[in-house]
Amino acid sequence: MKDKKSVRLDPIHLIAYIMLFLTLYKCVSILVTNGQALRNYIWEFDTSFRDYVYHVRTALEPGNVYDKGNGSCFPPLAYLFYKAIASFCRVDNTPLTADKLSGSTSYLLSLILVEGMTLVVIAMSFKHVLDREKVSGTITNIIAFMLVASNVVLMAVTSGNVAFTVSSLLLIAFIIRESDNKILRELALILIAVSASFKIYPCVMGALYLKEHRYKEAIRLIIYGILFFFVPFIFFDGIYGFRMFLKNITEVSGIVTGITIIGIASTIFEHFVSPGAALILAKAVDIVYFLIILVLILTENKKTTWKTVLFIGSMMVIVNTESGSYCLSYIFIPFIAFLVEMAKKDDYFFIDYVYAALFALFYCMIPIPALGGSAMMPTIILYVLIAVALVDEIKSIVVNKKLLR
Repeated sequence: MKDKKSVRLDPIHLIAYIMLFLTLYKCVSILVTNGQALRNYIWEFDTSFRDYVYHVRTALEPGNVYDKGNGSCFPPLAYLFYKAIASFCRVDNTPLTADKLSGSTSYLLSLILVEGMTLVVIAMSFKHVLDREKVSGTITNIIAFMLVASNVVLMAVTSGNVAFTVSSLLLIAFIIRESDNKILRELALILIAVSASFKIYPCVMGALYLKEHRYKEAIRLIIYGILFFFVPFIFFDGIYGFRMFLKNITEVSGIVTGITIIGIASTIFEHFVSPGAALILAKAVDIVYFLIILVLILTENKKTTWKTVLFIGSMMVIVNTESGSYCLSYIFIPFIAFLVEMAKKDDYFFIDYVYAALFALFYCMIPIPALGGSAMMPTIILYVLIAVALVDEIKSIVVNKKLLR
């Protein structure tokens, strides 16, 4: 007898079909336009993986990386990673020719290895989880392959930002954090700490442990985080390097991008008030959203759901003021949580299909240039997804409290 999940149009099948159709449409549109349509799908098409080449070049050149401008705003563990890449690139580059780095064979090979391994980890992670949940092999393969070919992933790859690789580490950590194997659970803590020591905002993943009252693990996570974050400053002039890091990150934190709450809200408010007042109002909206999410995460007694993970993930994307399109890759984690929940269910509600369609459209929707470019389409869909989940969650809380009374 066939598994019913292999024949029913459940939310997971719906995701696979939508992603497959939109990806095929994308491939055809790119071919018939001689590649020109590709510019609609990738925001940073002409930037030559700029974040990757910038940080590798910075690590290749002599001197403290934190002395080279506010672009050097990652924690030191990230720059130990870039130092390793720079050493690899020295086979056909020198500090004196660092400006020609992006055309060298070793640099291109390092880029292929880093981005390629990240893609493999993401695809294998999704395939592993869906296979574990006994989802149809065909559907599993479609989702895994369509995901790594999605617009969100293409934008993350071409930006060259290490956040894409960090998202794959967080994905692994999320998958193994509830393992029966104690070693794997500890490895999950280490991976989260390492991720937060590359890009600071993954530290919010610690909220999951607080919500679940796993306080001993939360304490160990903090200890790991402190060690991975501060110890590597030894290789960057210690206290001086730390001071320069704070200076750089303070300057960068003033940047507001168009996919964040502050960026979008201030743009809207500027139609009605002055830019200064619009920014203040936008920051107020950002704070209110953050507080609502924090209260929902920490005070709701229900078990962790995919919506909980979505709310936590949103803090890494839309609350963080300088988020780039590459930060959209953090939504891998709530996406895989949603797939797991749907795989375990036997009966579905209409809202489950709505969420499924939104996730599929988030990754593969055809961009509409009039709405602001390739990065805005998944951003708009993400806001719709969060809004629907937020209303759904609040409604559920109100109904449950009425029933309890």
